[in-house]
Amino acid sequence: MQFIVLGSFNDKFGKMSPADQQAGMESEWAKSREYYSKGLLRQIWLFEAEQSIMSVFEADSREHMESLLADYPGMKAGWVTGEIRKADAYGGFVPDLV
Repeated sequence: MQFIVLGSFNDKFGKMSPADQQAGMESEWAKSREYYSKGLLRQIWLFEAEQSIMSVFEADSREHMESLLADYPGMKAGWVTGEIRKADAYGGFVPDLV
């Protein structure tokens, strides 16, 4: 199953020191590289104005996706918020298969 995750920093991130923000980002990047190397994370897009992201994950179930997201350092520490949306294939291009 594919899931779209919309994530962003919250007010807690803004209150962190620049050094803590940098260390936090590096830990987030490391987790993303881990998931990418395992085929769980497919892509990430950055939205510069909002300091937010949209990513595509592969997971066996919503519960699996929730556990992947919960394991991110920013989620654990409470300075990142995320929304999970299950993505279904668009059938409009081949309506006979829907």
